[in-house]
Amino acid sequence: MKSERRGPRINPAALFAMVDAAGVKSTEIAEKLGVTRATVSRWRAGTRRMDDGHYQALVELATGSETQFLMIHRLAQQPGGVASSEDRTLLLSVHTAPDYQAKFVQSFRFQLQKLVKLASGDPQDWDYQALKFYAQDVHGMASALAVIMGKEENGGA
Repeated sequence: MKSERRGPRINPAALFAMVDAAGVKSTEIAEKLGVTRATVSRWRAGTRRMDDGHYQALVELATGSETQFLMIHRLAQQPGGVASSEDRTLLLSVHTAPDYQAKFVQSFRFQLQKLVKLASGDPQDWDYQALKFYAQDVHGMASALAVIMGKEENGGA
C-alpha cells in the first residue's frame, strides 16, 4: 500500500541543499535512510526518483532540529557562505545573530521542559506520540549542541 501525499512536495534538491549546509555527507544520508551512497547520488542527479518513504525520511532529516542547528552554526562560522560538501557550490549565505548559541540553548531547555511536562502524571495518561516527537527533537538538539559547543568532532546530523 502506497502512502498518500499530503500537500505539495518540497523539491528534493532543496532538501539536499539543507543537509549539505549542515555538513551532512551523502554517506551519512545513505546510512540514515537505509540506502547506498550510489542511490543517494542518483537521487541528487535526478536519475532515480525517491519513493515516498525515503522522501519523508529526507524531509525529516533536513528539517530536524539537529540539521537546522548545525546549518545555522556553519553559517555563523563561515560568513562568506556555506559551500556544499559534495560539489563545493555555494548553498547559503545569511547573517547569523551573534548570540545564536545562547538562543539554541534556550530552545533546547524549552523543548526539554515540554518533554518533562508530557512525562509527568500517570503513565497511562501520557501522549506517547508527543513524547516520542519531543524526545527525538531533544536528542537532535543535544547532538547538535555537543558539536556546536566543541564537545564532539562529528558535524553530521
